Amino acid sequence: MNSGKAFFGLLTILLSSAVQAESKSFEVVATVSGCKYFVVEQGFDHVLVEEWMCSRPRRRDEGTGDLGSYGLKTVKLDGSTCDVYVDDYMLSKRRAIEKLESKCK
Repeated sequence: MNSGKAFFGLLTILLSSAVQAESKSFEVVATVSGCKYFVVEQGFDHVLVEEWMCSRPRRRDEGTGDLGSYGLKTVKLDGSTCDVYVDDYMLSKRRAIEKLESKCK
């Protein structure tokens, strides 16, 4: 009987974590015309993101998804589900813009 309660508790924690990850909002704060990289602000951090399977975002587009680690992520961006690749995260806005400019030369 105790193992059933432990399993239910673990399941609740996992589902709660998944909902929190999906509900993290972000806003596109910088783009470069013709470049597949862009910068988003999520919380106090800035993230350098590469567009993979979605239309190119524009400045001020909003989305949801956890961009707090490297790798391929599925997010909602401007109402559509798409895949992006987190190139770098936990950046200052200035450092994120520098990296964007470097990628988009």
